[in-house]
Amino acid sequence: MLFLKFLRKSIFLFSAFFLIFSLLLFPTNAYAFKVVDQGISKMAPNNQDPESFEKLTIFPQDWPILYYWVEYTDATVGDKLVARFQYIDQEPTTFSEVSEVVEKPEELWITNVALNPGKSWPVGKYKVSLLVNGKEVSTLEYEVK
Repeated sequence: MLFLKFLRKSIFLFSAFFLIFSLLLFPTNAYAFKVVDQGISKMAPNNQDPESFEKLTIFPQDWPILYYWVEYTDATVGDKLVARFQYIDQEPTTFSEVSEVVEKPEELWITNVALNPGKSWPVGKYKVSLLVNGKEVSTLEYEVK
């Protein structure tokens, strides 16, 4: 009987030690993707010219192309980035999703959404969400007036 108590206690202590050791060795938040900076521009930013990185929040209805840019770090090669553009004035409506696979851990990604010829953006509030491997990591809101 005494041996069984000792055995149970030993198993419990070993399990607790193994669990703590595993958590220290493999942290649960090992994924470290970080958004360094982001914005929405009327013109395609030029990564050679820091002044070209606009951070606009209001656009006219007839502006043909909106550029979303995000500078990130600590990504994993092979991660999937998705920019989800939504009209949010009423029930959120996704009108465009653009994706790309990460090739470098630190990079600048520029994508865009364009109007069809002869069309205009509905007046209202919008947002673009950045998803990494299906998980939302940031959002930016903007407005069309």
